[in-house]
Amino acid sequence: MSKVKRYALSKETCDFEETKYGCFVWIDDYEKLESENEELKRDLRQQIELNALAQIGFKMYQDNVDSGGLHKDRKDAIERYEKEVSNLKAEVERLTAENESLQTKATNTYNAMVVRCKVEEITHKANADSIISQGMMSEAMKLMEESVATREQVERLTKAGDAMLSEWASGDEKDAQNFLKALVIWNAAKDGKQS
Repeated sequence: MSKVKRYALSKETCDFEETKYGCFVWIDDYEKLESENEELKRDLRQQIELNALAQIGFKMYQDNVDSGGLHKDRKDAIERYEKEVSNLKAEVERLTAENESLQTKATNTYNAMVVRCKVEEITHKANADSIISQGMMSEAMKLMEESVATREQVERLTKAGDAMLSEWASGDEKDAQNFLKALVIWNAAKDGKQS
């Protein structure tokens, strides 16, 4: 608030003097006072309205308390919160069970992967052994084929040698001497002896 100058009529001098509580003011100061007065009235009206609202609110609160409504609202809120807590506990239990299930699945999956790796390792080793065995089998088959081929060649040569001797046997005397020498050599060769 601005400072307003007040004046009073001096009894001694019959002139206006500035005083703390004088009843006269100049027109400029009067306008200031009037403006301040309007502000004070507006503030007072707001205060009265706030007080009235506070009294109405308190009355409503008191009526609510007297009728048991406040306790009902509080009881409803408590029940709501207890239900929410119960739901949250159930959710925690469900998530805990789900977590345990997932951990079990993860463990089983890990174990299955370890077993699969071991099986693959054994299979790989068996395949390597099989490849080695197949190589040895292939080598044995070659040797058997060579053995059969050699036996067939020996049989052919034996038949050819027998056929030659029988041809010589049907010849003259000189051929007969040569035949006897050839027969001795041939029979020794057949028996595996060298002459």
